[in-house]
Amino acid sequence: MTGRAIIQSVARYSRPAAAILLFLAVVVLLATPVITVPVLIPKNYNEGWNAFQALRAMGDGSLYPDRSALVTNNYPPLSFYVVGALGSLNGDNIIAGRLIALFSFVTVAVVIYAITRNISGSRYAGLIGSLVFAGYLAGLHPGYIGMNDPQWLAQAIMIMALMLALSNAKSISHAYLWLVVLIALASGMTKHNLVAFPLAMTIWLLLHDRRGLYVWIAVSSLVLVASFGALYVAYGPEFFQNIFGFHRTYSPDDITRQLKRWAIPLLPLIGAFVAFVFLEPPGRSKHLLVIYTVVAAAWGTYALGGAGVNMNVMYDMMIGLSIVAGLAVHRIGERFGHVCPRGLVEAAAAVLVAGGMLAAVPRQVLAMPATLADLHSHESRVASDVKYIASIEGPVACESLALCYWAHKPFEFDMFAVGQKLESGVLRKDAFNGVIEAHYFKSIQMYGRTTNRLPEFAMESIRRNYDLAPKSGDQTFLLPRTSPARRD
Repeated sequence: MTGRAIIQSVARYSRPAAAILLFLAVVVLLATPVITVPVLIPKNYNEGWNAFQALRAMGDGSLYPDRSALVTNNYPPLSFYVVGALGSLNGDNIIAGRLIALFSFVTVAVVIYAITRNISGSRYAGLIGSLVFAGYLAGLHPGYIGMNDPQWLAQAIMIMALMLALSNAKSISHAYLWLVVLIALASGMTKHNLVAFPLAMTIWLLLHDRRGLYVWIAVSSLVLVASFGALYVAYGPEFFQNIFGFHRTYSPDDITRQLKRWAIPLLPLIGAFVAFVFLEPPGRSKHLLVIYTVVAAAWGTYALGGAGVNMNVMYDMMIGLSIVAGLAVHRIGERFGHVCPRGLVEAAAAVLVAGGMLAAVPRQVLAMPATLADLHSHESRVASDVKYIASIEGPVACESLALCYWAHKPFEFDMFAVGQKLESGVLRKDAFNGVIEAHYFKSIQMYGRTTNRLPEFAMESIRRNYDLAPKSGDQTFLLPRTSPARRD
């Protein structure tokens, strides 16, 4: 066999080989998040919080309480009804929310394939875009995959609006603009931090379609006013107080700290973005994708400074970069296919673009046996904690709200929200101290002897009035002090 024949043979199978490599990497990276979906172990602080909100949406309490209450709801309502409806069927809002989040994640990956294929005309480009998306998110931020949180449901809805806009980018009619606005609104009613696409759409219309921009602004304004009116009727002024009156502490240091984890792994995707900018033919679809990705990166970076904000605010950026990555692989093959067989060029480009996710595979492979081996014992320990909480007569304040949810305790204390309200002055110190000194909560559960979710003066009040319970093991449990409170 001649050298040229060998190269052609290798080129013929290189694209499938690269796709299989990326697919297997995605399977490995997704294994633990998927396997743990039905396991009764809290994945995150958000899980119990969202489960309780879904319970309230289905009629168990007020969905938007008074601003000074020890609980709050700074999320829009749509996801709570979706999760609550499924949770009423399977009996567990946390598992229901995980299933919805996992299905939504897969939906986003499928739509990324559809968008990338539609723009490029290449199934391979679409496949690379979707695999890159799934692999990078599973490798860099696995905790949000299959977790009870509305983020992925909101992203799945919003990407439908992006797909509709891109599929009609050459000549988007005003009727389509109405539909895009309604889909974007549905996403915003699920999670309110998804502002990247609406902002990008506004900028894009400003550059390409002034008349469309006026329609977009008019329709958006009309729909928002109507929606706010309906929300006021349904929930009263408390909705606006909870959503817009909730103040987070903000620190630029948090931005630096969180970005450090993602900076190096994302370099291949950033390189793909640069290649896309130079190689993709000029057009309105290209402009919208570039604007969307840049706006998403800017907004996400700013939002990272808020207390309690995680890398999920960068998901819009990751969606944009994943679509662009698939398109960049396709354009690199077009541009350099004359130097080397195109299949070989695209396969090499795909592997390079996926470098950040492939680098996470060895770490996941090494960690997986220990993680899976500990699942049963971890679940048993959680079950023991839940049984202990359920045995306590009276209200319990849980830092891990999933434990109180599974113990069927009422939702009366949101540790993170209470901490933010105390810091901002929305909740008075004397009101908080009065609850603690009265021993209203018959136990307080925390992850350790202290928590950064509450300011130090709040922890001092708790230490004066509660003692460590003998049950404390994996979790710290505090019980009301029987002797007089110590005054410092």
